[in-house]
Amino acid sequence: MNKFRRVFFDYLMVPLGMPVLAAAFAAYHVSGETGPASYATLREAWPHLHQPTRDAIADAMNKGQISHWDYANLFRLTLTDAGALAMPESAGTAADERAKLQAVIHPKL
Repeated sequence: MNKFRRVFFDYLMVPLGMPVLAAAFAAYHVSGETGPASYATLREAWPHLHQPTRDAIADAMNKGQISHWDYANLFRLTLTDAGALAMPESAGTAADERAKLQAVIHPKL
C-alpha cells in the first residue's frame, strides 16, 4: 500500500488532479450569471423571434437570471431563429440589462 501511495503521488497526482480541478472550476463558472451584453443581445433580438424561442427565453428568466450554461443554448436558439443577431454594447450592469429584458418580455399594458 505504501508503494502504491508513493507511485500515485510521484506520477499520477498531477495528471489526474488537474482535470478534476479544471472540471470543478468550469462547473462553478458556468453556473454563474451571464453578463450584461448577453441580456442586451436577447433584448434586441426579441422582436424578431418566433414564439417557441420567446418561450425558452421567458422560461429561463423565470429563474430570475440566466446562467452562462443557459445562455449558450438560448444564443444558439436565437441565432437560428432570427438568422442574425445585433451584438449591442451594454450600457449598464447585468441587473440593469436584466430589468430591460424583463420589461420587453412582460410589457406593462
